[in-house]
Amino acid sequence: ATAFIREVGSAAAGRLDGGLLLDPFNEGVPSEALKPPVRDAMLEFLAAGLQAAATVRPAPKLVASTQGNRADERLGLLDRTLQRSGIRLDLLDIHVYRGRGTGPDDATLGRFRDWAAARGTGLVVGELQADLDLMRRIRRTLTRGDGRDPVGYFPWPLADAETGCHVDMDVPQLLGRMREAARE
Repeated sequence: ATAFIREVGSAAAGRLDGGLLLDPFNEGVPSEALKPPVRDAMLEFLAAGLQAAATVRPAPKLVASTQGNRADERLGLLDRTLQRSGIRLDLLDIHVYRGRGTGPDDATLGRFRDWAAARGTGLVVGELQADLDLMRRIRRTLTRGDGRDPVGYFPWPLADAETGCHVDMDVPQLLGRMREAARE
């Protein structure tokens, strides 16, 4: 896997002015909820992927993504992984869903925002459940106009997580929901 990451990064180096973002392991920052052998293997794979991508700097920019809950646990594990590997992250990508509840509270979201800002790392909400109330709340919570706002919000075409479906909207529905959320 690391050879593939190096090949992609090398192919893009110099061609995209550092515009290629590479997350070697989607939602690869676990929480303490996983048993140590699985959690440790995930973190080892994440570190190896980031190190492989870092060998071809300036492209790609390094990204780590995580679910947008259990911030203290996830950020603690990510900190230790980055310190051990000597990697500087360019972007933290959080994925936010309601699930069967309301989604992460504002304090949890603030911890992700503050962590990224303290390290000079950008923040993106790379997956955001296309639930209108959630979309509006997340934007209100994270967007403060202080130069530390997320670089983007990317809705995921899921309106109702309780359906058990991973995608329950078509493109026109998703675009309509995005327009509606932007009206606030």
